[in-house]
Amino acid sequence: IVISSLKDPIPGWIDNFNGPIGLCIFCGKGLFRVFYGSNCTSQNDIPIDTVINTIILVTWKLGLTTFIPKSTLVINCTFPDEKSMLFQEVINIMLKLLKKIPLEGIVWIPSAVLTKSLIIYYVLTILWHILPAIIIDSVLKFSGHQPMVHHFDNMCQSQGYPR
Repeated sequence: IVISSLKDPIPGWIDNFNGPIGLCIFCGKGLFRVFYGSNCTSQNDIPIDTVINTIILVTWKLGLTTFIPKSTLVINCTFPDEKSMLFQEVINIMLKLLKKIPLEGIVWIPSAVLTKSLIIYYVLTILWHILPAIIIDSVLKFSGHQPMVHHFDNMCQSQGYPR
């Protein structure tokens, strides 16, 4: 999964909130608190500048070659498994950082529960996501503002984020 930059143009640069960074921000604001998955699962994240540098290097290298390959060239750009972190480790680091440097506009106290049980996931999603979203949207609607929290929850479900 492509994440924010390691070095270029500046450390931590990102131009959108898709993927794991967006989930961390929504979790940090207290909007996402329940995730369906195993705490023993890891993902292979790779910084965007590493991906771009690999694309440039491969293009340059292919430009120098004069042979015609007999099969399709496949380039794999990943970090070794020993560099990847478990989801539970990522959650623990995120919550530790949020205590040290809280985000602005927190809706709920940041927390994260990772469960393998589909039943527990659905019950906690109703209690911690859907009901608070309905309440917050109702308050926003009655105060003359545009409801939005329930919209974010629906958007994430439609995009298939494993919350």
